[in-house]
Amino acid sequence: MGRRTATLALRALTTSATVLTLVGCDFKSPAKVDVVKDDAASGASPAGACTPGVAEKIGVKFVRVCPTEQGSHPFWISAIPMGCSAGAHETVPCPPVTALVQPTKGLPDSLGPASPKLAAVVEVYTAHKICTMRFAGRLPTRIERARARAMLGAASVVVTESTETHAFRPRELAEWVTEKVCDQPTDLAPDCGAGPFPATSISAVRWDMLARCEARPLARASSSLPFIDLGGECAGRRGANTASLRLPCAVRGLARPGEGSAVEGFELWCSAPDAALAHPEKVLPDIAAFRCVLPELV
Repeated sequence: MGRRTATLALRALTTSATVLTLVGCDFKSPAKVDVVKDDAASGASPAGACTPGVAEKIGVKFVRVCPTEQGSHPFWISAIPMGCSAGAHETVPCPPVTALVQPTKGLPDSLGPASPKLAAVVEVYTAHKICTMRFAGRLPTRIERARARAMLGAASVVVTESTETHAFRPRELAEWVTEKVCDQPTDLAPDCGAGPFPATSISAVRWDMLARCEARPLARASSSLPFIDLGGECAGRRGANTASLRLPCAVRGLARPGEGSAVEGFELWCSAPDAALAHPEKVLPDIAAFRCVLPELV
């Protein structure tokens, strides 16, 4: 996608929502190890000085991720991946994505239940421009995104339904990250090292296999459902007249043990996606969803 096309997509993504066809294949991601570590050289903030919270900016909800006990900077990250807009049809793929979050101590329980939303799947240049120009923010670094995943279980999930194996498969949709802080609005420098997160994610799947799934939080003690990991399969089949099916498996959350969340996983209620209204003529392979990070003060 050239810069002129990226600019058109940027303008389109700043209005309201629509449904588009998503087609494609697995993202050819580089060999990255997505681990949580702290940047001691950046100057640590004491963990006790940060309070988890939720804030809203330009209609988008952001969650505050506090430093770990080893020390690092707090930051605000969007609770769900950036959504599609009315002007995005015919230019940007917009799959239904279920954003999982496991609320920890200090965060409202309302972050737990997740309805499917249409997420913008774009090239990294477009994602960078939206974060810097719309929010005066930036894309998260790989370390920041790994911290949000480990501490909050933050994951962008797409669910596919196979009519051949009669099984559902929840998988993580790739999100753009950088290897270092890159907040210049004019361009995304090559040394920013932009790439997909996590390394095991996918960037696109066939629209005709997608399901729209609502995730309802579960504690292990309150659930009789077996837990599966993201990427696993859950046998299930929707009947012709079934509007929504409760899958016979629950998805295990990604939050690191000991982070204080009462939510262990999520049960999924899945239905067929809305009919596609329009779709891009060509879907490029180097695309991903994205979240934005704000400075400490929202």
